Amino acid sequence: RVIADFQLPAAAAYAEAAAAIARRAGRSAAPALAALLHNIGATIPDSERDRVLLTAVTVYAQGESKDIRAARGLLPKLSSARYRTLGSLVCGQHRDAFNHARRGASVELVELVLREAREGTGRADKALAMEIEQFLATHRPREPDNFLTSP
Repeated sequence: RVIADFQLPAAAAYAEAAAAIARRAGRSAAPALAALLHNIGATIPDSERDRVLLTAVTVYAQGESKDIRAARGLLPKLSSARYRTLGSLVCGQHRDAFNHARRGASVELVELVLREAREGTGRADKALAMEIEQFLATHRPREPDNFLTSP
């Protein structure tokens, strides 16, 4: 009601609330976060809801507690391939991020996952980077031939 009365941007307010809840230590934040997500309901579009969830995922994964398990638990609640990809990257799950980006048919996201995989230090990251490069070789849009500048 306060958000509506003062015409505040709802998604930003909810994202701040989700971040504050996620900063709480341990599992005690889970019920409060679930209540917030339930209360959001249909008040904001799914894309904005995903942004709120991604904020919580990021705080869990990269905050003081570094609670990757809690962060991963929120990933299935994300509705779009874009936010699932970003959430998986935040959690260090490059393979899952690649799968979500590929299913979402986003070359841009696949390229982002490739950059992250190349920065990884493990063998799995290097193997995944090679697999992504092969995928991109067949799925990147081709440059059109420019017949006007051809000799």
